[in-house]
Amino acid sequence: MTTWFRTCYEDEDLWLYFEADDEGWAARQVEVRGQDSRPVTAASLEEVLLSAFASKCTGW
Repeated sequence: MTTWFRTCYEDEDLWLYFEADDEGWAARQVEVRGQDSRPVTAASLEEVLLSAFASKCTGW
């Protein structure tokens, strides 16, 4: 079963959702803002690491 936890920054009208892996570490993050719950950003740890590795390999 997937475990999610969340926290809220009321002054910024922002909710942060985190998906935890089997060891309890955050593996995915989603930021949701506003009354319409519009997603602002979303990323998984795997996507971030792959992007960082690709950037180093291509010289970006």
